Formats: sequence, C-alpha cells, structure tokens
Amino acid sequence: MTVTFDLTIQDVVAFNIYHLHHSPALRRQIFLTRIVVAVLVAVLSIAWVYLLDNDALQSPITYVLSLIGAMVMYMIYPRLATSSVKKRTVKLLQEGKNTAMLGQQQVILTNDALVCRSGAGDFSLRWPTVEKLAITEDHAFIYYGAISAIIVPKRASDQASTYTQFIQAVSEQITPQNT
Repeated sequence: MTVTFDLTIQDVVAFNIYHLHHSPALRRQIFLTRIVVAVLVAVLSIAWVYLLDNDALQSPITYVLSLIGAMVMYMIYPRLATSSVKKRTVKLLQEGKNTAMLGQQQVILTNDALVCRSGAGDFSLRWPTVEKLAITEDHAFIYYGAISAIIVPKRASDQASTYTQFIQAVSEQITPQNT
C-alpha cells in the first residue's frame, strides 16, 4: 500500500505540538515551568510593591493581586508554550530547503518495512523499529524514535477509506513488543 502527499511546514508544526502535549518529559517540564513562573510572578510583584511603597505591604489586596497574577500565569503558560513551539518550528524550517522533510513524500508499506521517499532520497524502517502509531484528527504520526516520526497527513489520500486502510495496515504491523 502506498500513500503520496505534500508535507508542509504546518504538518511539521502539528507534529511538534502533538509531541509537546503528549510527551511525558515535556509535560513534566511544562508543569514545573508553570509552577516556577507562577511563584516568580507572585514573589516579584510583592517585591515590586515593597520597593515602591512599604505601606502597601500592609494591605491584603497586595497579596490577593499577587496571587491572581500568579494564577493567571499558571493558566496561560501552556498556551504560551504552544505558541512558542509553533513560532520556533516555523522559523527553523524556513532557514533551509528541508527537501528531505518537506514537499512531495511517499510512504510505501511492505511486509518487511516502511519505505519513505522524498526529494532527498529513500529510507526504510524495518517494522520492529516502529515504536508506536499516534493518530489525530488530521494526521498520523508513525514514531520510530522518542522524538522522530513519519508524518502522514489525512489529506494523503483522496478517499477517507484509503487513509483508514493505510492506518489499519500500519497498526497491524506494529507488534505489541514495539509499543
């Protein structure tokens, strides 16, 4: 079975966002960063008030506003992280031609391997090296490493049934030892 498609910068961004939200290590990092940023906002806002006006420290409103600021930062940090990943990914991909990653791609499923063709050449992955298959609304990510995956957009097939058959065929090849 073969699927052919054009891989775009937005597809690579979608993979990076998916990975950001599903990687245990990145999720832990975001959680810890959220806490650190929230505490810093609270401490720095109280320190700022202290530097400007010692009498304001007597008011409970100072502490309430500091806590509100900390909570706001805790709540919006994941969106800031997602936005940052999008911007950095686009900037990095625009630095070069990236012919191996972007443009016309072809993924061929054989009994022994997954063969990928791009403007830079071919490479194949034996099925035991495929670690997992992640499926989103618009993409399938065929992981062959902790941070490496073949990105297959849903638009890779004119018919939804062909895409579904492709995903099913990949899924059948991934053994329980691979996941």
